[in-house]
Amino acid sequence: MLEVNRGPGRQVCRRADRLDERGQPRHMVCLHMGLEHRRDRGAKPLRFLEVCVDKVDMRVNDCKLAVRKAAEQVARARRRWKQERSQDHRCDTLRLAVIWGKANLPIPTIVVTDTSLSLLWDTTRLRLLVEIERQGTVSAAARSVGIGQPSASEHLRLLEVAAGQRLVERNGRGSRLTEAGSLLASRAREALAALQAGEEELGALAGLEAGTIHIGASTTPGVYLLPDTLGCFRRDHPNVDVEVEIASTDEMIERLLAGRVQLALVGETQVDERIELTPFLSDEIVGIAKPGLLPIKAGRIKPIAIADQTLFVREAGSSTRQTAERALAALGASTARTWELDSSEAIKRAAREGLGIAFLSRYAVAEEIERGELASFRLIGQPRIERRLHVARLARRPLTPSEEGFIATLARCCAKNEEFAAACVA
Repeated sequence: MLEVNRGPGRQVCRRADRLDERGQPRHMVCLHMGLEHRRDRGAKPLRFLEVCVDKVDMRVNDCKLAVRKAAEQVARARRRWKQERSQDHRCDTLRLAVIWGKANLPIPTIVVTDTSLSLLWDTTRLRLLVEIERQGTVSAAARSVGIGQPSASEHLRLLEVAAGQRLVERNGRGSRLTEAGSLLASRAREALAALQAGEEELGALAGLEAGTIHIGASTTPGVYLLPDTLGCFRRDHPNVDVEVEIASTDEMIERLLAGRVQLALVGETQVDERIELTPFLSDEIVGIAKPGLLPIKAGRIKPIAIADQTLFVREAGSSTRQTAERALAALGASTARTWELDSSEAIKRAAREGLGIAFLSRYAVAEEIERGELASFRLIGQPRIERRLHVARLARRPLTPSEEGFIATLARCCAKNEEFAAACVA
């Protein structure tokens, strides 16, 4: 039995050997930590901790208790406690009391209810996991979070010790999260989003409105609808910043899942239960060609009329392309050849030169049709090729007040674009 520092402060460390059920010595460490006023000699210990550990690194010096490697010790104790389930460890909650600073200060208590990971989560570690998934390297993730790479590696080591499994795999090209790491990163994104929502709600209660919204958009809403919406939103919400990324629908869904954007404006697409789609506008995909190139009558042509034409299409992940291809396949219509171009603007330029035809959103071609630069058409035997444009977001993440304001502005401004496009494409 060893007792240290029996003087003022009553900080006592005892070490004793007990025998386990096999008769082997078991090392137990008992910490009795209490506070007393100088005149109160009857103060009782405030906290008690008894855990089975391999090694405890601590010291008592000048009425201060310093506990090193506390997170690793608690993680090991938790795992060993779960494995042994002995009579010495009948408890539902493990409490760790640590004195930080002088003996006459209050003792903070950390309560571990489910797992030792609860001891280690903070916004730095939450962001670090999210950024590793986004950036692909620990060093880039550390720079994004604002810490050094050695600190980032130490944070990851602590998380892996507590989780009991690898979270990051490193290779010659960078780092990637394991399945366990991806699971925790997904929860970390939800936690960070909830914290941001809470911060904005507090600002709204105080009569303030500020923050940043990260918006992603596929090409059609991003190029032809979003600019007007952003102008309306800036006038109504001048203190809210908006950052925009534009890519194909499939790419935007991936960025949404990775946490790069908070909202995504996309076309028709297949998503899983992690994504919630809310329609905000109807759209029609119409055929376009140089005026006089096709025998268009009353805005319609027979499918056979496009058989010898070149069809211009967007990239494979484009919702516009996928919708048009399904409609052509339903009619059994085909073209002589297909050219894949990387933007709607490139497709319209090629069509204006008479090099072929294309099927694009009416919002993308309304101005060219109004000026007579392009002629629109629909296929006989096929109903209008229609789809819905959606606002996509993570299903379990609450909307912030500024995001709710953006969606309301989007619906209001897009109604004007819909009227204009419908008038141009009769």
